[in-house]
Amino acid sequence: MAARTLILLKYLKGLFKGRKSLRSPSRRLFGFEETGSEDRYAASTFLKTNGIANVIWLEDVLAHYGSDTQAWDLNLLVQNTLSAAEVLQNSGYNLCTPCDRFSDDPGFCGKSLQLSHPSRDTKVVLYCANDWYFELEPTMQSTMPLLNQFIDALMEMWLNISLRDYVERIRFALHIAVLLRYCYYLTDPNHGPVKSTEYASNLRKEHRELHYDIVAGDPQKYFAQTERHRHHVRRYTEIKNGEFDPQPYKKGVYKPELAALHEESQSSK
Repeated sequence: MAARTLILLKYLKGLFKGRKSLRSPSRRLFGFEETGSEDRYAASTFLKTNGIANVIWLEDVLAHYGSDTQAWDLNLLVQNTLSAAEVLQNSGYNLCTPCDRFSDDPGFCGKSLQLSHPSRDTKVVLYCANDWYFELEPTMQSTMPLLNQFIDALMEMWLNISLRDYVERIRFALHIAVLLRYCYYLTDPNHGPVKSTEYASNLRKEHRELHYDIVAGDPQKYFAQTERHRHHVRRYTEIKNGEFDPQPYKKGVYKPELAALHEESQSSK
């Protein structure tokens, strides 16, 4: 399982850099604006203007905060996908084939709506904010989420994947892990480097143990493996119940090895 996890991580990493999408042309983004004539975020702006709260999601968030990842479809979180789609249709967008972004996870993919515009290359994919554990506030001033909000939502998504689903939906789980991995190479304009123990204060308490794990090691190799996911789900529950207080790993004190985590999981069954 560990070898399979690493192979999939390398594969998914490739999808974030340099791979051409079959859905829409890929875009290399610089800050909050796209180079070229098309306003990439026109759909987001139009929704906001028409009273539909939304936030930009996935690779566009990474690119905005300095990642060199590429983006394809414009992913937006909204409160109600049907209502948002109706507003976009009134401006010339048309519903098209269902988004295949998470095609290996049809239960999740089926909840999204994808739209295209005859005069725009970029397709728009609408997701329900609740499905991504993001609290969408009607009064939000910006459609770009704060980086710590994005990380909190990804962590919450990853930690809420059941132990069984982490095996059966491994590609989906690792896709979330790769998004998280990219976050740890960024610098938050408000709070400094993400990959630092100090950054934990900007995250929800129940996510800090996972944060300390990623900071202490190589985020590509360790935290996404199945046994470590099981470990973090347990810690997440304990923190929420007030049974565990997350602390930074002390220098020179190493994290439990995977073998120890396996024994831990076996003893808890």
